[in-house]
Amino acid sequence: MKKRVIGLILILLILAGGVTLCVLRWDAWFTNPAEPLYDVPDEPNNIVLTFGEKAVSQRVVSWRAGQDTTVLSRIFVTDLQTGETDSLPAFSTLVESRSGVAAFHQAGLLIPRPGAYAYSVETNGLRSEEHLFLVPDYALDPDTFLLFGDMQYTEPGEAKAFVETALSTVPEADFMAYVGDIIERPTDDYWQLFFTSMGNLTADLPQVAALGNHEYLKGFHKQYDVRWPHIFVNPKNGPERFLGRTYYIDFPYMRLIVLDTDALQRLSDYTVLRTWLTQVLRYEDRQWNKTDERNKRWNVVLMHHPVYSAGMGRDNPTVAWALRYALEDADLVVAGHDHNYARHRHHDATPAYVILTSSAKSYLPKCSPIEERLGSNHAFFCRVIVNEDSLALQTYLVDSIGLPPIVYDEMRFVRDSDETRVFVPDSLPTERLELPARYEGRTDMRVRRFLNRRQARLEHQD
Repeated sequence: MKKRVIGLILILLILAGGVTLCVLRWDAWFTNPAEPLYDVPDEPNNIVLTFGEKAVSQRVVSWRAGQDTTVLSRIFVTDLQTGETDSLPAFSTLVESRSGVAAFHQAGLLIPRPGAYAYSVETNGLRSEEHLFLVPDYALDPDTFLLFGDMQYTEPGEAKAFVETALSTVPEADFMAYVGDIIERPTDDYWQLFFTSMGNLTADLPQVAALGNHEYLKGFHKQYDVRWPHIFVNPKNGPERFLGRTYYIDFPYMRLIVLDTDALQRLSDYTVLRTWLTQVLRYEDRQWNKTDERNKRWNVVLMHHPVYSAGMGRDNPTVAWALRYALEDADLVVAGHDHNYARHRHHDATPAYVILTSSAKSYLPKCSPIEERLGSNHAFFCRVIVNEDSLALQTYLVDSIGLPPIVYDEMRFVRDSDETRVFVPDSLPTERLELPARYEGRTDMRVRRFLNRRQARLEHQD
């Protein structure tokens, strides 16, 4: 009888704790900000260039224009090597969000050769300005791209200045990639802030994007923003239930795999994603050319939720449980979500895990001793350079807009036969473990824990 009473009390305490947690976190978990009414201009806007499955030969262009899918939409592409221009029809879809309706249009391009190409898009006789993109000769030049963490900017000036700083630092970037949370919330005004901040970059440089939780509407069953798959038109080579959101792109020396970790909402989702990821990392997927040798490419994975979280109170146990062992066949795994910077290698081997933030918003890092490198209260971006036998990642810290960014961290992966070694410089700038601005003046337990752990970490480094 006594055991039953104790058991009942424990159950009641657990239920009370769950109810209290739901009350405290209700807005964070279930409340979506209203989306103001919006109109869509008839002229083509929000133009985005993405890759097909094969980076060497496939591109896709998407844009938004008007609210009518029956009008003619098309793309004009000029091969600047030959001067020849082709006109291709676009596929159109009407997309209704919570507070507006927009027609989205897309056209796929087959690229015959490396070089420069110009294009413009047209809907109902209204034509965009001309944009230029380059297709690298991968046999001659390394593939270089810009990699961003969570952005979530709410002020246009901040976002634009940060992106311009990154691009001026890596002007040779062939494309731009994101680990999710590009926008603050899935509303039209935040999408327009993103496009305004990017200028023509989304039309001139291919975009590779992962979904983050801020691109989802909250709820007991979360739903990704209906505009997402029409803005970022990605390869349809992922699991059927995650098409266009979990996918991979093959470069001559890299397989770039993008995961939608927010889609993991049912137990079967984890099984499906883990099985697919294992096959893709081991080159066992059905699309893979069996005559190609395994491990010819570097395996780079982009995802929003980290397997090894470096943020205080931000662990993702179900993501770790589902994906940790599958990811052992990756070389580099980059995530976001924690709003701080971290580098971690399990047992000093690949894969190397990086957590990246490009946001003005920062959270408390754990300051765990297993993290090889940490940074907080700053925005970061990465330059990634891919060659046949090496992969290099440089992380830049933006101390202040207008000042040159600081090379904050570096890794170089070198493949020798079947072995991959990772090299890190002996000397790097002192870790920037500042108390995030949002916690200034607070003395609660989390802040004290951070300050104590930071002190212990700094003393150990000395």
